[in-house]
Amino acid sequence: YRPVVVIRRQGQVVDRVATGTATAVAAPTLAEHRSARTGDGTGPVTITEIRPAVDVVTGGPLPVTAVVANTASEPQDVKVWWILDRPDAPRDEHLAEGVPQTTVLNPGERRTFTLEGTAAGPAGRHDLSVVVHVLDPETRRRAPRDQAWVPGGFVIRAP
Repeated sequence: YRPVVVIRRQGQVVDRVATGTATAVAAPTLAEHRSARTGDGTGPVTITEIRPAVDVVTGGPLPVTAVVANTASEPQDVKVWWILDRPDAPRDEHLAEGVPQTTVLNPGERRTFTLEGTAAGPAGRHDLSVVVHVLDPETRRRAPRDQAWVPGGFVIRAP
């Protein structure tokens, strides 16, 4: 995986870099990219930040804020949502999925999404990720372009 590191100066984001580069790290990772198969954080559409609600109860609302950037030179028709999994779950066996949002991101645009859904599943530590699919203009089908996880996992507490 290739975590993306966000560098801040006076509270403003000034740079995002893949780890393993020579750039100094000044802030913690805000979105963890785990494989090239699901997106490595290099574009053309990239999840740069994921902020879930702090206190989430089993069966309660799970709002997740995600920042998505279009680094391509053309508009991108995107679909964005979150996925909640057990840490050891097989692929495609999700506990819950958030309500998807679709929109068009202009070239160079960075947009903040507030993604809603319900925290289904037992209390404990889980994997929480945000997924972005992009509409292919030729096939008119959506294809995965990025997926990033909340670093360190995500905890849901019992009611």
